[in-house]
Amino acid sequence: MSMNIFRLTGDSLHMLSHSILIIRLLSAKNAQAISLKSIELYLLIYVSRYLDLFTTFYTWYNSIVKIFYILTSIAIVYIIRHHEPNYATYDRAHDTFAHWKLAVIPCAFVAIIATAFRQILDAQELILRFSIYLESVAMLPQLVLLEHYQEIECLTGSYIGLKSCYRGFYILNWVYRSYYTPFYWHHPVVYIAGVLQTVIGACILVELRNKAWKPKDLFVRTTYTQPRLSRLQDEEDNNQQEAEGSRNDENGGGTSSSQEMRTRKAKSGSSEPNDTAASPVASNDKDNLTQPLLQYQVV
Repeated sequence: MSMNIFRLTGDSLHMLSHSILIIRLLSAKNAQAISLKSIELYLLIYVSRYLDLFTTFYTWYNSIVKIFYILTSIAIVYIIRHHEPNYATYDRAHDTFAHWKLAVIPCAFVAIIATAFRQILDAQELILRFSIYLESVAMLPQLVLLEHYQEIECLTGSYIGLKSCYRGFYILNWVYRSYYTPFYWHHPVVYIAGVLQTVIGACILVELRNKAWKPKDLFVRTTYTQPRLSRLQDEEDNNQQEAEGSRNDENGGGTSSSQEMRTRKAKSGSSEPNDTAASPVASNDKDNLTQPLLQYQVV
């Protein structure tokens, strides 16, 4: 392994993106705008590419980095799939890219054809080619999901940005080594896949630039409350009942009105879920009434 500033920068950005995402999931406790399908693709890539951990030793640095990628990817998938409230806030409705049909199967097919064309009967070579092809399109689910958001949280944007640009430094590493490493073996397939991945990453960076950034995602936790429509209607009904009760009290009819108001509140309270942690919804939240409310609470 030939180490230089470009390779080291690419590795650092790649590892930093994983670290930021884990911190973001454990602190903000929501998985909004994070594509689980992209992370699953990367996990498949790492497991496929780093099978040589059990057969070949290069350097301690190389082995530690490979293990870090695999373990952190497993941790991220587990947190989103099984850790509440991250699982409840994962936006599966918009993470709709068919990653098995449109990424895994086509890349496997191309890898088989390319390996057969070169008349190479080596399973490790086939799996390596598959991982290279798959990595070039692994961020497509994240790009598709990102298009559904008008604003993005700060740590989320940092993770996506770092994950999108690390490959550019690997390309610079290849160029550098072609000039300064004797007998450097060029890999046209790796170059093409790297350029494609960089182009997709650039599209994601452009998409991020057009989003509004929210800076407080490290210091808030997200919990689900009632849908906005029902909560706003309940608040308006309660306000009207209290106003009517106060007027009736002034006019001498306060006893019957107050009793009726308490009866209505008891009926409405019995049919509503207990949500003592949710704070009141402001009146300007009447837009987009049918969407579930994500209520932010300071940790």
